Amino acid sequence: MEICFFFILHDIFFRLAGQHPDELANDSVEDSNEDTGYDDSDSDADSREALDLKTHKDLGIKKIWEEIEPVWKMNSEDLVNVMTNRIIYEDEELIAFDKPYQVACSNAPSDQAELLRILPQLSSRITPDVNCLRIVKSIGKSVTGVTLFAKNPKVQEKIKTLYKNGLIEQCYRVITNMAPAHREATINIPLVKCRRKNNNYMMLPLSANSSNEISPFLEASTYYRVLRHDSKNHTSYMECVVNSDVPEQIRAHLGIGIACPIIGDMKYNYSRREAGRGIPPRLSDSALQDLNIAGNSFRRLPMYIHLKEVIIPLSKRSSNKIHICAPIPSFFAYTLKKLRLLKK
Repeated sequence: MEICFFFILHDIFFRLAGQHPDELANDSVEDSNEDTGYDDSDSDADSREALDLKTHKDLGIKKIWEEIEPVWKMNSEDLVNVMTNRIIYEDEELIAFDKPYQVACSNAPSDQAELLRILPQLSSRITPDVNCLRIVKSIGKSVTGVTLFAKNPKVQEKIKTLYKNGLIEQCYRVITNMAPAHREATINIPLVKCRRKNNNYMMLPLSANSSNEISPFLEASTYYRVLRHDSKNHTSYMECVVNSDVPEQIRAHLGIGIACPIIGDMKYNYSRREAGRGIPPRLSDSALQDLNIAGNSFRRLPMYIHLKEVIIPLSKRSSNKIHICAPIPSFFAYTLKKLRLLKK
């Protein structure tokens, strides 16, 4: 099944939500600067970092955040220790880490966790014979999973070229609110990077383009497969696979393209009630009960998107590939279990 909603369906969807996409591109949405490729400053979850587990009264939210390493409280040495224990792949050219939640790759404020800032210390600790590790492909601060580094500039450029040419397969796992109409499909919706009032950006379908465009449209294709859906709490566990290198592609395709926003995503949530307000998906009463969450505490949920596997071809002529895998994070697995989305 191929999904190509270009112009008419997209405009209808936003009219139902009460706002046109051009208006949304101009709106200032609080806590919505999620990093990807272009910008790694990500303020999506800044307010959540201040969550005081000792005093927070919502037991469900408290339990989920207890499963997340508090990297925002760590100094550089602590973060180096964490990343040293999160190496998931290494050869003579590449090294990959399992990036924790809320660690930015770059451009983070000085009081927040950032990989680029600790890279000299980290390189010295784990690769003393290498001048300095070089990041190949960054992932968002609120995205967990495979983060790839090269050990020299030549390898860095080689792998970046593979990404640019769509030869590297990136396999994500997400938890979404609602279920798509089809259990398996490919979403083909071109995206445009649009500027917002607070100088952030968001990726909108081509039909949403306006004078705020700051990039040419980008072809984007996302294959998804529903691994499990709970019809009672209306949540889904999905696999998403992309080969293109478009920022925030999966979030935009799921949240806007098929109206199945990722739980915890403040930026690409366009349900009727929350469109453009900087509020993550409002879960059903059943889902809130399953998670033991009350009232508006759903706004404190982390974002559930994990880069589980990256597949790199060794050469154009060879069928051999490197498979780099990152385990599902503890908070993610806990939530899957509570929402009955794990296979029995």
